[in-house]
Amino acid sequence: MSLPVEASPHAVSAQTICPDLVQDWLFLVLRYAVSGEARDREAVLELAAKMDTLDKQREQETFRFFRSYSDRVCAAIAAPDTPGHRETLMAHVRRIGQSPLQQAFLLICRLETREKVVPRAGRTNSRSELWKGLQRRS
Repeated sequence: MSLPVEASPHAVSAQTICPDLVQDWLFLVLRYAVSGEARDREAVLELAAKMDTLDKQREQETFRFFRSYSDRVCAAIAAPDTPGHRETLMAHVRRIGQSPLQQAFLLICRLETREKVVPRAGRTNSRSELWKGLQRRS
């Protein structure tokens, strides 16, 4: 990440730093999946807490998305045979959005999938591909 010359490191917005932090967080989750060690889990939760406090407009105590999500994913990694944990792990895989990282996570967690793992983009316009595949009339 390069900063403009006049910008101080404290002037970096959450939007500028978030992609790097998210990438670091994804690798920390993967590292915890590999090691299963408590210190790696703590590193995931620590970075998640930092990510939750980046947006100064939100009240820091109420925004806990990354902390609660990280806690659920780490719990699922620690006990993958517990009911509901496979679904949690597969949801995490779909959210990763980077095929090599998705495949690594699937292998490390010993998850077999028959479905194609693609990120869910939310509701799409049902008419957006209405004419796709039709031949053009002359």
